[in-house]
Amino acid sequence: MVRMQPTPIPTIPLNETTAIPVLGFDTQGLERQRGFDMTIHALEVGFRHLELSDHDSDMEAIHKAMGETGVPRKELFLSSKVWWNNLTSKQLRHSCEGTLTKLGVDYLDLYMVHWPNRTVPIGDTLGEMQALVSEGKIKAVGVCNFTQRHLEEARITGVGIAVHQFELHPTFTQQEMQIYCHSHGIAPMALSLFGEGKDLITPLIVDIASGYNATPAQIVLAWARAKNVIVAQCASMFPGVDEYIASLSLMLTEDEIRQIDSLPQRGRLIQPPFADFDY
Repeated sequence: MVRMQPTPIPTIPLNETTAIPVLGFDTQGLERQRGFDMTIHALEVGFRHLELSDHDSDMEAIHKAMGETGVPRKELFLSSKVWWNNLTSKQLRHSCEGTLTKLGVDYLDLYMVHWPNRTVPIGDTLGEMQALVSEGKIKAVGVCNFTQRHLEEARITGVGIAVHQFELHPTFTQQEMQIYCHSHGIAPMALSLFGEGKDLITPLIVDIASGYNATPAQIVLAWARAKNVIVAQCASMFPGVDEYIASLSLMLTEDEIRQIDSLPQRGRLIQPPFADFDY
């Protein structure tokens, strides 16, 4: 059996039945034995939110790890995404049901539209999402990398958007988007919280970390938590799950949070060819 985390990870309510842990474990790129081993360890140290990729090899490892840990399904928060070119009703349903089958579960706690695609009416996409909610196959609906205009058009459909995942890190805070999300009952989730590693060598963050005898990654995680921003961080790219869990004991001062918020902004790092940020 998995040993329980002494200090539970805080959660944020998404709706009447679902709450998301503020600190999650992103399984992207964790394949085969490595994916199995790292997911087992993440669950052992207390992670309950797993953000899942849609790659078959990753899914196989995660499915196996979940089966071996002894953590009941009801204690897990599983999130996944549907890719931007699979957003018609038929494609979306096929993608979701395929993910459920690969994971061997009956439902996902959160299913997100991964990048907007204006060639498919957002009402069709979110209408199918709502159908999946009604059928109990997903518990909450999310989106990724939307602009405020995309979000406004999504809200017009009447389907509740529980989470918006977007690029957010100390040198690209997107304060306006954070404010928009909080003011509309949408939980912001950080994408690339460490700025692809660049923000971890920012002198201010390094200095604050030194004062706490902590790592820069822990400081950035504590900053995000103080701002009610959800994080699903992949330990395959940056410091590991033990370091992330240890960040839960850090409480930054209001002045430190304000200093990080005031860092010079470097601009967007993630902008693939199909991004729609000008909309």
